[in-house]
Amino acid sequence: MDDFLARAFGLAKEPMEEFYDLTTTASSEDSLPELTRQMYRQLAAARELAGEDHDVRTRIYHLILDTRYVELYHQYTSAEEGLQGQAIAELFTHIWRIRETMMVHAYALWARLVGEKEALNNKSPLKSDEPVTERELLGFLHQKR
Repeated sequence: MDDFLARAFGLAKEPMEEFYDLTTTASSEDSLPELTRQMYRQLAAARELAGEDHDVRTRIYHLILDTRYVELYHQYTSAEEGLQGQAIAELFTHIWRIRETMMVHAYALWARLVGEKEALNNKSPLKSDEPVTERELLGFLHQKR
């Protein structure tokens, strides 16, 4: 693990070690919103330490997108009746926008949770090809700190 962290994250190794500790030691009794806040804090610290290292920043950005997926999935599964439509729209728009990162299996999630017909429908209003911007990524980090 030490070798992986050093090679994958360089100067950002320490906060990423904390990040992975959070993701591997959390229990089902832990508060998911609090866990994701802690994950975002570690990712923000790692991003700062990464400096201008493009490869390290890209890895961190992908993990920010994955953490955002976890956060949105939790919002979807815990949404009160009447708010589920908004939660599912946010979740599935995010899933589609990050599909090329391979952080989640977009087609499988769409097919299982929305339906195979909708998963194959490229004209779905939830399928935006707009890339996630660095500004959005930083917004995910800073809104949860």
